[in-house]
Amino acid sequence: GMMGFSVVLGIIFTTAGLYLSYLFDLPSGATIILVAAAGYILALLMKK
Repeated sequence: GMMGFSVVLGIIFTTAGLYLSYLFDLPSGATIILVAAAGYILALLMKK
């Protein structure tokens, strides 16, 4: 259910953040957080 969905989202956000941090030579932790925040904002916008 919801726990499995959150695990999948975590994996997606982490993988995307690591990929972007490697691609643009950015700190990985901050990039993962920014990707997760962008996903959160996107979910809020889609909810309306």
